[in-house]
Amino acid sequence: MDHCEQCRSKYSATKPWQRFCSLRCRNAWHRKLRREDQIEDARRGYLVPSQDVLALAGVSAVPAEFKRRF
Repeated sequence: MDHCEQCRSKYSATKPWQRFCSLRCRNAWHRKLRREDQIEDARRGYLVPSQDVLALAGVSAVPAEFKRRF
């Protein structure tokens, strides 16, 4: 029996690399990571434009300099 990294419940993994008991837990884990990244970016002062700001500037696609760093 493995333990889910998000909810810590026990589950039977179907793949050796499986870390989560369900899609819901996997998505919640990654949502939390993205939120932490956004907080860290704001703390460091990185420019993270919203889609509304980009639309007002006439940018239809996100330029390469605004894409994630990894």
